[in-house]
Amino acid sequence: MTVRVRVTAVAVLVTAVALAIGGWGLLRSVESTQLGEIAAATEDQVDAVAARLNAGVPAAQVQVLGSATGVVQVLDNATGDVLRAEPRGADVPIVSVITERPGIGVDHPVVGAVYPAGIEGGTRVDALPPGAFDSVTGSPFELRYEQVATPAGPVTVVAASPIDEVRRSLDSVRRALTVGLPLVVVLVGAVAWFVTGRALRPVEAMRAEAEAITHSTLHRRVPAPATADEVGRLARTLNAMLDRLEGAAGRQRRFVADASHELRTPVTTLRTELEVALRAGDEATLRAAVTGALAEESRLEEMLGDLLLLASVEEAPATAHTEVDLAAVAAVVAERSRPVPVTVRGRGTARGSRAQLERVVTNLVDNAARHATAAVSVTVDGSRIEVDDDGPGVAEPDRDRVFERFTRLDEGRARDAGGAGLGLAIVAAVVSAHGGEVTVDGSPTLGGARFTVELPPP
Repeated sequence: MTVRVRVTAVAVLVTAVALAIGGWGLLRSVESTQLGEIAAATEDQVDAVAARLNAGVPAAQVQVLGSATGVVQVLDNATGDVLRAEPRGADVPIVSVITERPGIGVDHPVVGAVYPAGIEGGTRVDALPPGAFDSVTGSPFELRYEQVATPAGPVTVVAASPIDEVRRSLDSVRRALTVGLPLVVVLVGAVAWFVTGRALRPVEAMRAEAEAITHSTLHRRVPAPATADEVGRLARTLNAMLDRLEGAAGRQRRFVADASHELRTPVTTLRTELEVALRAGDEATLRAAVTGALAEESRLEEMLGDLLLLASVEEAPATAHTEVDLAAVAAVVAERSRPVPVTVRGRGTARGSRAQLERVVTNLVDNAARHATAAVSVTVDGSRIEVDDDGPGVAEPDRDRVFERFTRLDEGRARDAGGAGLGLAIVAAVVSAHGGEVTVDGSPTLGGARFTVELPPP
C-alpha cells in the first residue's frame, strides 16, 4: 500500500469518525435545546394558570392560554371533571386518558389529588389515543401539572404540549447529515489524495532518478525542489550523499591506479634483475640479483602490509579502547635507530589501541627523521602529540594533500628516501578512527614541519 493511499485512508477515517461524533452531538444538542424550550413553555403555562387561581379567580372563570397546538386544563380533584380548558372542546381529562393507557404504569383514575408515579413532576408521553383530542391526536407531548387549593376545593392545572415538531426538526437535521456528511468525507478524501500526490511528486521524481543512478553515473543528482521543507532537505541530503559517494569512488579509482603503479615497479624490478642474472650466469651476478630481489621483496611486503593496515583501519576502526600512555609510546619509538636523534618530553594519555597509536607516532617520527637535518622532537601534552623537525617543512598548498595515499612531495620522490607515500595516510586514517585530527604546520621551535595529533581526552 502506497503512502498516498495510507494518508488518504487515514484522512477519510479520521474525518468520518469526527463528523459522526459531531453529527451525533449536534442531534443531541438540537433535541435537548428544543425539548427544553417546550418543557419550559409548558411549565410557564401551568404556573400562569396556578397564579391566577391562587389570586382567587374561580376555576370556571380563570383565563387559560393554551399554545397553538397544546392543551391546558383545570381539573376538579374530587370528580376529575374538566372545569376549564383551552382549546375549547378539550373536555376529556388529559390525566384520565393517560391513566387508562397500557404501559403507563398506573391502573386507577386521578381522584382525590392522588397522582400516579408515572406522571409525577412532568412526564413525556408518546401519543394520546386517536380521538382523544383533535389538536394533539397521535402526537407525543410534554406533560406538566400543579395542584392548587381554591375556595371551591383543590384543583389540578395540567398542560400538554406536543413535541412532534421536535421530531420533524430532528428528522430534517438527520436527513441533511445523512447526505452532507458522506459528501464531506468524499471531499476530504479527494483533497487528501490530491494534496498528498502533489506533496509526493518530488519524492517520486527523486526515487526515479535515484533508481537510474549506477556506479558509472554517480555524477547525476536527484532533482531538489527549491523549498525549505522536509522534501527539499531530503533531496539536498541525498545529493550530498551522492557527492560523498562520487568522491569515495574517485578516491578508490585513484587508489587502485596508484597501487597498481606502485606494485608494478618492484615486480618489474624483480623480473629485470632475475632475467639479467639468468643471462649472465656467473655466481657474482646471481648473488647480486638475489640480494636485489630480496630488497625489492621486502619493500613490496612492507607496502602490502601498509595497504592491509590502511584498509583494516578504514573498514573497522579500533575497538581496543584502553588508556594508553602516549609518553611511554613515544619513548619506545624514539629508542629505535635513526639518522638523527629524537628527543621526547611531556606526558599524557589517550584512549584507544596502543598498537595503532604506536604506529601513528612511528610513522610521524620516521617521516620527520627522513627530512630532518639534525634533530627531531616529540612533545606530549595530555592527549596532544607534536612532532617537530628541522627539515625543509611542508609548503602550505601541500598540507592537506600530504595525508593522501601514495602522495610523495618533490623532495621525497626518490623511492629509497620517500617510501611509497602511505605512512601519513595511515596516520590520518588511524587518528580519524580514534575520533581525533592530524594537521601539519610550520615548527616554531626547529624551523621545519610540525605534525600535530589531537586525540579525544580519556
